[in-house]
Amino acid sequence: MEQKIKVKPNQSFLDVILQGCGTLEAGIQMAGDNNLPVSFLPIVDSSMVISESAIAKGNIRVLKYLRQNGITIGTKGDLSSSFLITEGGDDIITEDGTDPLIEES
Repeated sequence: MEQKIKVKPNQSFLDVILQGCGTLEAGIQMAGDNNLPVSFLPIVDSSMVISESAIAKGNIRVLKYLRQNGITIGTKGDLSSSFLITEGGDDIITEDGTDPLIEES
């Protein structure tokens, strides 16, 4: 039975793949199932499908370890001050390190 995984802050697509499948091999299947390249930058709180095929290629021991220890993989880092991708896919780059989506009061 297919499952869904919700994207958390600071997660790249590879982080989501490891969090949901446990192996990069299963992630290639997951990327294909979602019609996305592995270089895709997912939007926080969006959901991604993990097919039965991807689950079968995954590593249950890795998933169990992550869950038992409350580990969320997030290697993207804090890009909010210098590089943002909007929901529409537009890049926002700031020269001074400020967040253009936050108004100063």
